[in-house]
Amino acid sequence: PPRNLSAPKRSIPPKKIAEAAMVPLDKLHPGNGDGTNARHVAPDKEDDNSLLASIGTIGLILPLAVKSNGDGGHVVIDGNRRLAALHALAKSGRIKPDAMIPVIDHEDADAASALEMSLAANMERLDLHPVDRYEAFAALVEKGRTREQIGERFLLTQRQVNQVLALGGLSPAVRTAWKDGKISQEAAEVFTLAAGDFDRQDKVLTRNKHAHGVQQALIGERY
Repeated sequence: PPRNLSAPKRSIPPKKIAEAAMVPLDKLHPGNGDGTNARHVAPDKEDDNSLLASIGTIGLILPLAVKSNGDGGHVVIDGNRRLAALHALAKSGRIKPDAMIPVIDHEDADAASALEMSLAANMERLDLHPVDRYEAFAALVEKGRTREQIGERFLLTQRQVNQVLALGGLSPAVRTAWKDGKISQEAAEVFTLAAGDFDRQDKVLTRNKHAHGVQQALIGERY
């Protein structure tokens, strides 16, 4: 039967952090491009508008978690949505482009640790898309983390870690279609009937987007 690709929410143990510092806004950069940000599927537009209104009215309550990029600037590990809101406020003239922003500098964080921080923060707040969670876990494995270490870090059983990483059996095209909302989670789960057979999945995807049609196509091809 198709696998259940959703993952349970768990609390994440706190990590020791440094004291907050102040950094100019124009020296802060989003972490999406360097692999340190676990979230790739954009949150709801209303959530972004609400965040922008909140920061514009009462200011930034929580400091951004950052690490130095080695070029005089800082990459945001946790707080990219808040950073985007701050840039929007600067663009509209409500704050200065070089306004001083409170941050917590995780200067000793390596790439894997930075990704873990971003993943932990996102799992505790707006729920990550299952594909974002898979890509973050897969990246941690590539950076040398074992499945056991991932489970310990995020308080997940090995079965739950394996369940997340099982999305590697879906073709990149199917995962992208799911992230983009072109297919449902139910349809994505049905594609696991052909787990690992990317060519077959992609062929079915071009003709079917709904769970029933995908299942009929995969079963028909099998027999």
